[in-house]
Amino acid sequence: MAGLAVEIIVNEQQYAELAKLLRDVPGGIDKASYQAVNKTARWVNTRVLKAITDQLTIKRKDIAGKRHRFGGVTVHRASGKHPVAHVRVTGKRIPVYRFRPRPTLPQPYEPLPKRGLTYKIGKQGGRRRISDAFVARMRSGHMGVFRRAKRTRLPIMELYGPSIPHVASTSPELKRAFNIDATGQLHKNLVSQVDYLLAKHKARNG
Repeated sequence: MAGLAVEIIVNEQQYAELAKLLRDVPGGIDKASYQAVNKTARWVNTRVLKAITDQLTIKRKDIAGKRHRFGGVTVHRASGKHPVAHVRVTGKRIPVYRFRPRPTLPQPYEPLPKRGLTYKIGKQGGRRRISDAFVARMRSGHMGVFRRAKRTRLPIMELYGPSIPHVASTSPELKRAFNIDATGQLHKNLVSQVDYLLAKHKARNG
């Protein structure tokens, strides 16, 4: 599924200002640019993750970092040669089991489950019921919410909820988080980097 992204980049006006302030610092322009951009990307990443976990019952560990399991939020860092960072939100559909099902553990076998189970996607919304679903543990240890494909015990198929990008497209709160304006934070970080590099240059050269 297509994802969402926030781009952090130093604009022409900011770059021209850096050129003036750091003209005596070798490599200072590039270093200030990508360091400030990366710091801003981390700031955006933190806020987007918080917006998601504030709205959804999914755990942070399932959507954060390089090893997130179901897609999620990833920071593509800037470098000296490419001073642009992206905070991307992508993802596939998330297993229903990750949305706080009840019951949470496998129950005694029934030819056709009648009690079913409930799960909860949003923290503010109510619980949803799937009347013929059940929790099962596979031989691999994988736990999930399943439904029988037929009236017989097997085969079974795992059930999935929405992806994060899909939820974001229907949630005003998450839309605002993904449309975050990082301009002010980038300016703040650029000022901080300039001050640091100038002080370091002065200390070295007297």
